[in-house]
Amino acid sequence: MTEGALSALDRFLASLEIVYREGQHLGFSWHRLFDQAIDAAWAAALDQDPERAERLEAFVSRFGRMQDTIATKLMPRWLMALAGC
Repeated sequence: MTEGALSALDRFLASLEIVYREGQHLGFSWHRLFDQAIDAAWAAALDQDPERAERLEAFVSRFGRMQDTIATKLMPRWLMALAGC
C-alpha cells in the first residue's frame, strides 16, 4: 500500500515504529558510550582511541537521526492524526 493510501493515523503509527527502532539503537550506543565517566581527559584522548571516537560518532549520528525523524515525520503526522486528516 502506498503512503498516499494510508490514513493519517497509519502514517503516524508507522513513524512511531521507526522512532521506536531508532530509540533502541540510540540506547545501545548510549550504554556503550556512557559506561565510563566522560570528562576533558576522555575527550582529549579521542585522537589516540579510534574505537572510543567511533562510539561517540555512532551516538551522535543516531541521536541526530532520531531527532530529525521526530521533527520532520513523527510530530507533523501526530498533528495530522489528531486533526483527523
